[in-house]
Amino acid sequence: MARPRQPRVAFDQEAEEYNAYVDRCLDHMSVDFHRACGSFNDQYIRVFKRCWCARDVCRTGVLPFEHVLDMAAELHELGYDSWEVDTMEEACMRDALDRSGFVTLRDFCLYAERDETYVVGPGGSETVARLVGPAPPPERVAGRWSAIGTDDISCGVAHLCVDLRGHCAPEDLPEPAASIATLALSLLPPQTAEPGAGPSVHHPNFAERVEWYVAAWQRKAGDSLQLGWDAVNALLQEAMEIKGFTRFARRGQRRWGYMHALEAAALLNVRDSSAKISFLAFCSVAEAPEPWHVEAASAMQFVGSSIFCWTPPFHQEVVYALYPHSLFHEQAGCLMAASTAHGFCIPSIIWLKIITFMTRDLTDRKS
Repeated sequence: MARPRQPRVAFDQEAEEYNAYVDRCLDHMSVDFHRACGSFNDQYIRVFKRCWCARDVCRTGVLPFEHVLDMAAELHELGYDSWEVDTMEEACMRDALDRSGFVTLRDFCLYAERDETYVVGPGGSETVARLVGPAPPPERVAGRWSAIGTDDISCGVAHLCVDLRGHCAPEDLPEPAASIATLALSLLPPQTAEPGAGPSVHHPNFAERVEWYVAAWQRKAGDSLQLGWDAVNALLQEAMEIKGFTRFARRGQRRWGYMHALEAAALLNVRDSSAKISFLAFCSVAEAPEPWHVEAASAMQFVGSSIFCWTPPFHQEVVYALYPHSLFHEQAGCLMAASTAHGFCIPSIIWLKIITFMTRDLTDRKS
């Protein structure tokens, strides 16, 4: 009997300890909670952390999807109405979080509060608008992010700061009208030399990074807070190759390739060329330090989607690397070899025929 696949560790164990990783993920969740209701609920964050850690006994930062559903049910039983999961919500969670049967804490925290709107329900208890419809907002409670705005720019910058600095505990933040640089630097806690506490020093060009991301986004999007996939792909390439920014440049690489684009698409969960990416989602990924473990099965939904156009370099960098034994690789290889050997162009209708069924034919023929 085949043994079940074991999940990989979600964070870089050489750079960060488990508790620091958990706190950083919860900081991302706290930013989104602040954006959702302009408030803070320290007890909720503590309960969420306890429920996760009780299940993550191996301290990998990863849980099976079914355990995440069980955690949502426990949170609902504890009185958190927003964690009521019906069939439709389960389908949304599976689409957004399930990666070959597993869910990382970071993904879960970024999903938890991203599109919620908190209101006071009919019984006077705090709930979310998607369950009860329009209702008055709850009383605001000051928290660590209260001094920044709930707009997407301010919260996007906060997400960048969390990943660039590690666990944030800002006490004195400027008014939302302050400059981006001042806002970014104010989110940094005092430097610490505690081992395993995540990044312990400021990036030397921290303010420059944050300002550049905001300016580059506004240069491409104008007043819009959303960009299409092609624009986001180009922005990440510019950040990596020209500025030396992003999670991708941290590996010492300065040439953007198709595997980088595939990684970005997977992290942003983009599978359609017409999809729009928010500034908030972009900032939650751009400097994320977690490693990405590419898996052929889960990557297939992105590789075979409309966000990529088939080209020989794409085939070499992605298809051959991930699916060397697939029918599609064999078909494309035969066509390319015939074109090279005989000096003629393969009719586009033939290419279109095999590319149309690329997702189906990426399956390993030996499996």
